[in-house]
Amino acid sequence: MRFRTTAGDLREACATAELAVKTTGAIELSTSANRIVAVGGDGEIGIRRTCLGDVETNGAVVCGARPLIAYAGAIDPETVLDVSYEGSMLNVSGGGRVYRFAVIGQQYLQIEEPGEGAHIVSAGGISDLYAAVRHAIDPNSMLVKCVTGEGLLTMYATDMYRGVAASRETDHENSWSVLFPSNGLTLALRQHPHTVRIDPRGRIASFYAEHTTISVRLGASEFPAIETVLTNKGSVVWKLPVNETLRALKRLGSVAAGESLRCEINEEELCVQASSTAGTGVEYVAIDGEGSGVFNVNPQLLIDALEAVGGETAEAHYQDPRKALHISGTRNGTSVVCVVMPVVR
Repeated sequence: MRFRTTAGDLREACATAELAVKTTGAIELSTSANRIVAVGGDGEIGIRRTCLGDVETNGAVVCGARPLIAYAGAIDPETVLDVSYEGSMLNVSGGGRVYRFAVIGQQYLQIEEPGEGAHIVSAGGISDLYAAVRHAIDPNSMLVKCVTGEGLLTMYATDMYRGVAASRETDHENSWSVLFPSNGLTLALRQHPHTVRIDPRGRIASFYAEHTTISVRLGASEFPAIETVLTNKGSVVWKLPVNETLRALKRLGSVAAGESLRCEINEEELCVQASSTAGTGVEYVAIDGEGSGVFNVNPQLLIDALEAVGGETAEAHYQDPRKALHISGTRNGTSVVCVVMPVVR
């Protein structure tokens, strides 16, 4: 194997591939069809990054990513490097320097990709949905649910204290449901992909960016039945000014010192009270409503819900002090519904 590329391109390719192999640090460098490719994978997440350059001889080697990244990052990124595999070493020369890096003598883990018939989805839509639900991801299961049906692409997340659903219109006719691991989804979306191919049968989703492919193995466990809770809204509805309500909650949250806030609400006004060993406080927010109610709530959960909804106004749907409070609205074309479980005293 022999190829030429710049130090900057080699570093970027190796650093991207290494994101999927933090534990072992071993990546594969290969050449074929005039392409230079860096690959990293751990069986659950795989990254394939192409690199610009000239290929003289095809081949593949497995080596440690960190030494190559450090070397390429320590020289001018425009320096042209001559990379060749001879014997048990990877030789890298350029700028008057010659370095030799150890090659790991093992076959590299193959990265799966979706099969024929996989569903094609806009990565921008997936990214918008994930931005709206990520605050409610359960840190123990680290899964989000994504489904299509009735002209909507919807994503769900819950940590059992709160739940959220975010939806966008879609032109997909088929109905499907998959579970994304949030760590894989976060890593994939950070590469700014433009398209996603999802294969529910093969349990693989691949995200395609300009020079990078990220494959993520989908979850196989059960997801909590949060959909029923999200759709069972109360009949009492208030319209809340998002920014003003958020400012009031954040001020009172500092006084609450971990205690819940008491909220009294009617057709025209939301009264929020905090009382703890750190002090007391009261805030009033003008609203537009249809009834009255009272409930206790964890301030951070309500703050997260309002920030997820965003926009100028949000709707609060109320049933009784023992049932979930629904916060809904539209965020950049995405419909968001959050549920916040009350603090029952």
